[in-house]
Amino acid sequence: MDLQQPSLPARPHVILTCMDPRIQPEALFEIEPGTANLLRNAGGRVTDDVLRSIAVCAALMHTREVLVVHHTGCGMTLFTGDQIAAALRERSGAQDAVDFLTIDDLDRSVREDVARIRGSALVPRDVAVRGFVLDLDTGALRPVS
Repeated sequence: MDLQQPSLPARPHVILTCMDPRIQPEALFEIEPGTANLLRNAGGRVTDDVLRSIAVCAALMHTREVLVVHHTGCGMTLFTGDQIAAALRERSGAQDAVDFLTIDDLDRSVREDVARIRGSALVPRDVAVRGFVLDLDTGALRPVS
């Protein structure tokens, strides 16, 4: 297929992490800003849109590795999906059924998200996927297997 070549990142990585502003993904992996593709959302969870973005990166930007990072002190560990839905209904009246992908066990959520990426038909088998938990108190990045 003859496609116009997009601007390629210097590193063939996608880093998925939480939208928490205390997290600086480039610093975690000692890479220059703008050299890897960064995906952020509440909890750093793998959603359909995250899979879509990873697929685009793998197909067009030569991504070779996906790094999934969850962290201590995450707001998504403080509430249940029902609590978030109730607060949303109170604030906006929204009644939509949404899985907010809250987290009750950081290691398990990382393993679930890594497995979802690895199991997706959208992500080529040669793309490596690794998971981590970031301790915001110490700055330590711990691999999760």
